[in-house]
Amino acid sequence: MFRSCLRLTAILFLSALAACGGDRDSPSDSPRNVSVSAGDGRAIVRWTQESDLEYWIFRARAAAITRDDYSIFPEARIEAPVNSPRSVTALTNGETYSFVMNATKKNGPAGPSPSSLSSVPRLAGDKWNALTALTSSVNTNDIIFANSKFYAVGNSATIFEGSETLDPNEDANTVVSG
Repeated sequence: MFRSCLRLTAILFLSALAACGGDRDSPSDSPRNVSVSAGDGRAIVRWTQESDLEYWIFRARAAAITRDDYSIFPEARIEAPVNSPRSVTALTNGETYSFVMNATKKNGPAGPSPSSLSSVPRLAGDKWNALTALTSSVNTNDIIFANSKFYAVGNSATIFEGSETLDPNEDANTVVSG
């Protein structure tokens, strides 16, 4: 009888230990196929999402970060739980931001993190041309975009016309009097 009780206690103990799982409830791998692409004031973070994992994004304005040191950098944030793709907004164009992914399984401990990825948000559009500013004596009252052109109305019914795509050798402003 004592042996049966001892055996039963040992089996129950081992079953309870196995149920706890130790690291069984933590992801064995870091998030897969993580990528970051820049946008206008934002970055899009993508990864291969697994249904049984909860994902976290650590980010900060820095050239590189880790899950452990991200908080020492400006604009440090954690976003969780997140789904792929995730648009991370309110970023400053021209500044470098780094992102580290992490995942948990069943609210267990986090798995390993991949290396940080960085991105520099930028203005929308592929090509920007520096144009000649209107003179300070011109008072622009309104501006619209129509038929692939910008139109501005100034003093004395002066109309300024600019095209959407400009040849760098072309004058950006054409004055039309009305």
